[in-house]
Amino acid sequence: MRHFLFSLLFTSIGIFSYAQVQSYNVGDIVNDFTVTDTHGVEHNLYDITASGKYVFLDFFFRNCGPCQQTSRYFYQLYETYGENQQFTYMLSLSPIDDNATITEFENLYNGGFPPPPGAGTEGGAPAVISDFGVAAYPTYCIIGPDNRLIVGDIWPVSGMETFESHFPQELWDLINSMGTGDLNIQNQFSVYPTVSDGSLNIDFAKNSDATVSVFNMNGQQVYEGVFMNQKNVQLHLKLSTGIYVIKIQTADKTQAQKIIIK
Repeated sequence: MRHFLFSLLFTSIGIFSYAQVQSYNVGDIVNDFTVTDTHGVEHNLYDITASGKYVFLDFFFRNCGPCQQTSRYFYQLYETYGENQQFTYMLSLSPIDDNATITEFENLYNGGFPPPPGAGTEGGAPAVISDFGVAAYPTYCIIGPDNRLIVGDIWPVSGMETFESHFPQELWDLINSMGTGDLNIQNQFSVYPTVSDGSLNIDFAKNSDATVSVFNMNGQQVYEGVFMNQKNVQLHLKLSTGIYVIKIQTADKTQAQKIIIK
């Protein structure tokens, strides 16, 4: 369920809604903006994208129930993909909350993950939200390095995998090509072939206990397997033709990768 915000009051109703970035269509160049987060740090969209990063925006407000329920997954995304230091950049924007209220929200609904930079009324967020034409909350969207809207609305959100299922292939290529660094998902195992009839191999750098999950492009889990003390795992997935995300979790690492079933 979504919340619609009317004027600048907390009056809201729950309603199903889609494509909540209403001022832009997918493929449109979005306007530049600058916001100041709760710590006084400025974030300029075009400066961020000029560095080649994909920008994920979270439009939310404090008393929005669906925002409270899904923020933890957005925060997990922020932590997993390098906390704005690698190929992605996450920002949370509120149309009505001041810095203190945003900090309260982050403390209450972080799910144990660090929150990304957040901006509200004191940081210039309302003007950005108005420009994007957002009326329903939460609204999650993705902007590419070319400043074009890639995804206008990610919903419903059932876990971090929902966001991963909307990653463009170019972003996956960047993530999977990284050899070193502090990013939690740096490759400790390999998945091949990435295009198959469902027969896949997973090679680990050492014998590992692992949970392997597969999600469709709606973020729904379609497979899960638990493997103990394995160096190589062979999967024979019985899935319909399409694009999926395979997620591998070991004791200290997580890796996600897009695969194609033909």
